[in-house]
Amino acid sequence: MSRSERMKDRARKAFGVLKAFSAEAPGGFKARIDVEIASGTADSGDAEGDLTTLLVEIGEVARIGDTGALFLLDETQNLDPSALAAICMAFHRISQKNLPVALVGTGLPRLLREAKPYTERLFQYRDLDRPSDAAARSALITPAERLGVHYEEDAARLIVAESGGYPYFIQEYGRVLWREVDQPPITIQDFLSTQEIILSELDRRFFKDRFESATDAEQR
Repeated sequence: MSRSERMKDRARKAFGVLKAFSAEAPGGFKARIDVEIASGTADSGDAEGDLTTLLVEIGEVARIGDTGALFLLDETQNLDPSALAAICMAFHRISQKNLPVALVGTGLPRLLREAKPYTERLFQYRDLDRPSDAAARSALITPAERLGVHYEEDAARLIVAESGGYPYFIQEYGRVLWREVDQPPITIQDFLSTQEIILSELDRRFFKDRFESATDAEQR
């Protein structure tokens, strides 16, 4: 935003707010910005108030420059309740002021809804289901083909079927086959000979952390 002459002064003020925010937020931004820190702004230590101040500042700069700001946030369920509440509060204020700041988040929406009751109407929700067989096949073979490694058609069909189209399983099947098969193309026999390795790694990588973080009742 600071590239635009009409926005430069306002952007530098926003950078000062960002620097103040990063100076106080535990585990927060590690930005090095050569501007004077805007002490007393977004540095109270109150996550909801500070994040709201920061995003409003960014939104004001964006509006002046007739542009926008987009935040992409993955695995939102891994945030603690105070962080989720701060995000909800900040974007509630952004919505009230009609500022051009948006958030695209992925994860489990139940936790976001629990953080603040008004998130039902604050955000739009889209359920992402498993990809189609064609999309799953493309996810498996296209990245490998770009690097000169091919799958025989029977092998690709079997892997898609065995994975159930679940994206993480497709990723793991492809990763292990890439590692274990020395001589492409990857055949149905390659898949069958590595299936035990694949399932073992899936058990360890996919289920262990989720099981350990579950409650006693959920584990039972």
